[in-house]
Amino acid sequence: MSEDDFWGFALQSYARPGVAALCLELQDQHGINVMLLLYACFCGACGATPGSMDPDAAVAALDPLERHLIAPLRRGRRALAGAARALGSERLGESAARVQRAEIAAERLQCLRLPMPARRVAPEAGSRLLAEHWLIRCIGSALPHARWPAEAAPRLAALVFDS
Repeated sequence: MSEDDFWGFALQSYARPGVAALCLELQDQHGINVMLLLYACFCGACGATPGSMDPDAAVAALDPLERHLIAPLRRGRRALAGAARALGSERLGESAARVQRAEIAAERLQCLRLPMPARRVAPEAGSRLLAEHWLIRCIGSALPHARWPAEAAPRLAALVFDS
């Protein structure tokens, strides 16, 4: 699989009802990288088996761009959007939209840093369970000593994979 395959999967999954809201909740309340969550689901969709990929490597690959580029862009975008609403400024709103495009482009760059699963080997029926496994492993790698909602992994996998 390629970075383009992952990016397409990420965009499609993020657009599914409830996925964006849950990903943003996990990001804002627990500091979990949204691309890491979508990557874990992608690994499940590709049939990546336990032990075939290293979630610590994925976390390490995403962290520099998240910390030095994406998080600052996100803070700036949110500040601009808030100011646009408070002041009723269309120009500030347009600026927030430009910063959001830069933020999304930076998230796309994260795809290039992630190790991609070799190929799709899992049947569709097994993808959800594999995704739950990868979500648990990736979140555990990202937040080894933190508490996070245990129901998040099965909930996100259901939103991504169930019709």
